[in-house]
Amino acid sequence: MMTVGEVAMQAGVTPDAVRYYIRIGLLHPKRNPKNGYRLFSVSDVDRLRFMVRAKELGFTLAEIRRVFSDIAAGGSPCPRVRNTLQRRITENKKVIAELVALQERMEVAQKEWQDIPDNMPSDKIFCHLIESNDD
Repeated sequence: MMTVGEVAMQAGVTPDAVRYYIRIGLLHPKRNPKNGYRLFSVSDVDRLRFMVRAKELGFTLAEIRRVFSDIAAGGSPCPRVRNTLQRRITENKKVIAELVALQERMEVAQKEWQDIPDNMPSDKIFCHLIESNDD
């Protein structure tokens, strides 16, 4: 059996992360009856390492909780994992495309504004560079 610090080190997370996962119900350590310390097993380390790998793939804690629920219900989590990953890939591609478009607009604006002189704001114009920018 391991303490919070030991299980954290084994899984490569902080003790605070372990305590948080306990608080939200993703980890369920036993208690030492003599001193009340939380005690973790090797299976808790495995569960924590799984959570770390899932987070590295972009899964949220809520999604990880659903994976554990599928397992607890006796089902395979694989269909949910595949669907979640596919949805996340689609979302990421959309965000990446939006960021590329934004980067291109910013670079065009920077090039266009490079030689334009500075102007003072007025009652109707805050910054003539931005307000004259064509999208």
